[in-house]
Amino acid sequence: MISAGGDGTLVGVANGLVHGSVPLGILPLGTANFLARALHIPFKLDEAVELMVGEHAIIEVDALQVGGRCYFSNVSVGMSPKAVNATRASDKRLFGRFAYLIAMVKQSTIFQLRRYVLGLDGRRRWIRASEVMISNSTLMEKPSSLSGPPATLCDGQLEVYVVTARTLSDYMRLVWDLFLRSGGPSAGLSHWTARTSARIEAFRRSPLVQADGEVIGHTPVEVHLVPRAIHVIMPKAKP
Repeated sequence: MISAGGDGTLVGVANGLVHGSVPLGILPLGTANFLARALHIPFKLDEAVELMVGEHAIIEVDALQVGGRCYFSNVSVGMSPKAVNATRASDKRLFGRFAYLIAMVKQSTIFQLRRYVLGLDGRRRWIRASEVMISNSTLMEKPSSLSGPPATLCDGQLEVYVVTARTLSDYMRLVWDLFLRSGGPSAGLSHWTARTSARIEAFRRSPLVQADGEVIGHTPVEVHLVPRAIHVIMPKAKP
């Protein structure tokens, strides 16, 4: 089965393959292409096709289940859903992934912290954050990457990141730590893990929730881990 498009297309195709044995081939033709980036799938169309028909590896990727639908990269609450909701299709065609960043900067509430109840495998934490992300892969890894090594996509756990940056300098420090000093702790970013489920519940208002680049509703949101949900074609590891 082949997904030719962005992350939204991939989610639609991959949900038909959950718990099956048919592998998924990805032609990354969208804006963000989170899963394709995490798996090091070529972005040139001819190279991506050659990967599928030629020599390749198969990886079993975990899924993040929300309600009856599975996602494969991340689910988040805070500034990123606002950016996703505010980004126009024309801007994505013009600026690519940077369109999300532009929309985020335009948001007047980017520096506001909101109170949440964060549930990790049933254990509750009270937090204040500008962003809470439940990810299928790790962020603070070497070499610098926002998707982590492919092995984290099938490690049987959820990665939960809480951003507490409040000022522009805080965000600049966070970007520095993520891209230039990865592999260690970062100011303004907390990291926990969960084995089965993670839940985000907001106080008072119910902010937007995004999953794999699409707004899917409002909080509360509960994410359940589905281990090794789909088989995906990826490049073979280099010796």
